[in-house]
Amino acid sequence: MGIYAQHGVRCFLVGNFGRKENRLRNANQGVVTGFVNGAAVTQFPYLNLNSNVNTLSGTHAYLEYATNDGNTNYNGLLVSLKRRFSKGLGYGVSYTYSRNFADFVDNLTGGSTPANAYNYSLERSNSPFDVTHRFVANGVYSLPIGEGGLILNNKSLASKLIGGWQVNTIVTLQGGIPFTVTAPDNSATGGSHASRANCIGNPYAGATQDPSQLAGATAPGFFLNPAAFSTVGLGMFGTCAPRAFHGPGLENLDISLFKTFVVTERTKFEFRSEFFNSFNHPNFGNPAANAGSGIHRIVR
Repeated sequence: MGIYAQHGVRCFLVGNFGRKENRLRNANQGVVTGFVNGAAVTQFPYLNLNSNVNTLSGTHAYLEYATNDGNTNYNGLLVSLKRRFSKGLGYGVSYTYSRNFADFVDNLTGGSTPANAYNYSLERSNSPFDVTHRFVANGVYSLPIGEGGLILNNKSLASKLIGGWQVNTIVTLQGGIPFTVTAPDNSATGGSHASRANCIGNPYAGATQDPSQLAGATAPGFFLNPAAFSTVGLGMFGTCAPRAFHGPGLENLDISLFKTFVVTERTKFEFRSEFFNSFNHPNFGNPAANAGSGIHRIVR
């Protein structure tokens, strides 16, 4: 970790890794051993689990297998600038650029089983919590009106009524969190595992992040290029990595306005007015993205 500090500016290089993390798979996921007359021949590892071992008909029991061999890796650059409250003004600004990778999803956050229970190397991608960019700024400003200020610096009634105002603000800008482009399961390996699409082209060709082009059933735009994805052939797993794409992100501005009324030297009361998401900026969640048949747009 490196640290640089001068005149209220600080810079940190942060690294963190996790090893021997708990992850799950279906130990009774089938394995395609061949094809007969266009149908997959699937072998299941364990006999007598509700069904014949060499057919997909019936119900093959999910056999949860937990291991402690998951891996995570985080690296980040953190920069901050602070000014202590002085002469009616104080502020703080921070920016983080980071990448967070993982080869599993823990069993508490959902979607924990891999596509192929026998090849975890296909699962390494962005962590579910990866946010590449995050910017936060806050500020406090006491208006220079009233006693101690530049205007009406006295103890008059006008000074008490007009002075004593304070403006506060918090600005938050951050990138989106990852999501996966899924597809109907055509692996012929049974259920209880993730199923992802094939990545066959540039997912950003013709795409837009303009909400006016995405919101609503008749919106003309798309968040990802639908032509960049396809469904998967029989007995195959999708080539797209899990959590390969990031969602729309977040933009938010909160503003508050305070006024202190001085009644006596020992008695004061405060008026507060707070405006959350002050400009009513729409913030969208991650899109539903499935490359199944009949999908005209990956995302709206």
